Amino acid sequence: MFAATLTIALAGVMASTGLNSPSWHADYGSAQKLGREEHKPLAVFVGSGKEGWNRVIRDGLPGKDLTQLLAETYICVYIDTTLEAGKQLAAEFEIPQGPGLIVSDHTGKVQAFHHRGDLSSDQLLSYLRRYADPERVVQTTETNPIQRISYFAPIESYYQPIRYAPVFIGGSGGSC
Repeated sequence: MFAATLTIALAGVMASTGLNSPSWHADYGSAQKLGREEHKPLAVFVGSGKEGWNRVIRDGLPGKDLTQLLAETYICVYIDTTLEAGKQLAAEFEIPQGPGLIVSDHTGKVQAFHHRGDLSSDQLLSYLRRYADPERVVQTTETNPIQRISYFAPIESYYQPIRYAPVFIGGSGGSC
């Protein structure tokens, strides 16, 4: 009796404070169907192990804003690459090793965002807010930029401009 009362009380406190937890789906196909029915984008997290989706977040556990946004706006999918089916699906998403994140548009047919690796909490929240907008029309997939560090000068600096001297074509001093 006490346990049931405590459970109801805790549920009431969580509802009143707005602490929602996202529902996680392991079956991508059924999540995609649910996303179309509810007109919600999918947030597909790729990782390994029971709580592997947290590894997408570089600086720790998800904050209240992030969990609330995921719970209210997205159909959340977790692809566990420790499972054979998860390895295959992650490879199809071109994230053979986690962590990673794929976000669809509201139709569930187009990838709006594709990221290999982890993100800071602020970056993740920013991307998820951007693609939560139901009015956003996705035309191309945004991907994480590849940062390249070069210790060489740009190629243009290696070449000197060519200065052409006038060239005279013609005979040996005759008139035209």
